[in-house]
Parts: sequence; structure tokens; C-alpha cells
Amino acid sequence: MGNIMGVRWEQAVTKGVQVDAAGEVWHSGHIEDIWPLDGGAAGLLVATYSGGVWTATAGGAVPLSGSWDEPDTYCLAGGPDGPRHVYAGGKGGAMRETRAQNLFDWQSVDRPLPVGAGDVRRVLCLPRHLRIVAVCANGIFWSTTQPGAPRYSWQRAVEVDPVNGYFDATVAGIRDVERPGQDDLEFVTIVAGATAGGLWIGRWEGPDLVMRSALALPDALASSVASSDMTATRVYAASRSRTRTGRRPTGASWGRSAVPATVGEAGRCCPPNTRAANRCPTSSAGRATSGTTAWRSCRISQGSC
Repeated sequence: MGNIMGVRWEQAVTKGVQVDAAGEVWHSGHIEDIWPLDGGAAGLLVATYSGGVWTATAGGAVPLSGSWDEPDTYCLAGGPDGPRHVYAGGKGGAMRETRAQNLFDWQSVDRPLPVGAGDVRRVLCLPRHLRIVAVCANGIFWSTTQPGAPRYSWQRAVEVDPVNGYFDATVAGIRDVERPGQDDLEFVTIVAGATAGGLWIGRWEGPDLVMRSALALPDALASSVASSDMTATRVYAASRSRTRTGRRPTGASWGRSAVPATVGEAGRCCPPNTRAANRCPTSSAGRATSGTTAWRSCRISQGSC
């Protein structure tokens, strides 16, 4: 059909991303994740909800994924093959990687994730152990990254305790080393935030990555996790609560709570006000709360949080 209305479409800006006058909004879908290029010296790699992957520097933003059929991208991660080896995970189990210096040549991994894996929420790379972990909405999958073809051979993590999907994950450890994931594999843990229900922790047991419930939070939705810069044994988690008190509109103001998080000798987070002898000494870590979010700081030991 011809252009009956005589409408003429023009690109908003020459580089494809329009930013509002205040410089606060990208018109490419909100930003889901960022990855520093060359440690940040070359700018940032940016994953956007509906606009694919971009490079962002002081000179502007450049799209890298204009030819992708499914541009929705949720996470980025550095790969084992050098500073420009980057993974991008997205909608419906999409997994792409690039090793190109200019970052334009993205290819799907040579063996796709299993059908039904769901959206890729986080990609974790363990270069020392030549392993990669794909944290998906419907399960966690891992593969070795040994050279060869096909390079990837995905295996599903074993779930000892049922979980209602995953939202986020990070690498931690049960020994106090400087960088998570650099320790011997038997001491490396995968800490995952569930779509609902709290936190799970996984360890490699023989040939399997085995996930177990570590911190049950019945009212928690979309738990995000992050490793600490101070030690591999510390992980931070933030969860959105499904509960509401009274009648009030969606949203809540933030505040600080004096309720301490407590950490047991075995590394298990104990409920507030629990003081079992030799199990739950008071921790200096605080717990920040709001109407929708609760923070806890935990130490990982023997696979428990």
C-alpha cells in the first residue's frame, strides 16, 4: 500500500539513539546491563531492553545489533578469549558472542540453549575453569568452553529444591579469596536469586552443578544478587516484596532499618533477633528495607547463605 498520508519518517539522530534534553532517557528501551570495554577506557557496552547492544562513549552511542531479528538483550559478560570476547544474553534463550575488535560481528553460540530455557537473565564466565553459566528464566544451564566444535554442550543444573525460575545470579566462593571464581572449582559457588522465593546456591558436585535453597523468602520477588569487592565469601541480595501493608498506591519510600542481619558460623543467615549460642553471632552488616525491597548481607560458607 502506498504512503497515502504522505508521512515521511526520519531517523531521530544519526547514530540511532535519541537522548532527552536532560540526558536521562535513551529512546531504545531501558538499559538492562553494561560492560566496561577495556576496563572502561574504551567506553561501555550497553544492553537495552528493546534496542539491542550499543557502544557508549563520550562521543555518543553506536548500535551494534541492527541486523538481529530479536534485539531484546538482558545481560552482557566477558568471555575467556580476550578483552573483546563478550557474550550477550536475551529474549527466548538467545545467546550471542563476539570476538571482533570493532564489536560488530556477533554470532549465535554454536550450540543453542535447550528449547524452553526462557529469557537469559545473566551469563557468568569462569575463565580459569573454562566454564560458562547461563542463568535463564526457566533454569540454569552450564557448559565447558574448551576449544573445538561444537564448543558448547549445555547441561541443566540439578535442582535439589524446587525453584520457580531464576532472575539473577553471581559467582561467589566458600573461601576468602580476592576474586570470586578464581579459586579451585570445589570452592566456587553460584548464588542465584529466584523469580520468587529467595536465594539458591549451587556447587559442582562431581559432573553436576547442584542448586539448593539457601535463604527462603516467601514474599520475595525478583531477587537480585551481587558479589562483594572485598571478599568472595560475601554476597549482597535485594528482593522486591509481594506484600503490601494497609491501602496505599504502588511504590514506596526508602528508609534504613536498625534490624541487624545475623550470620551464623556455618554462613547461614538467621532470622532477626535469633541468638542461638555459637550459631548466630550479631553481624555488623545492616539490613536496609523499604515497602518493596529488603537487603541482606551474607557470608557464604559450605554452600549456605
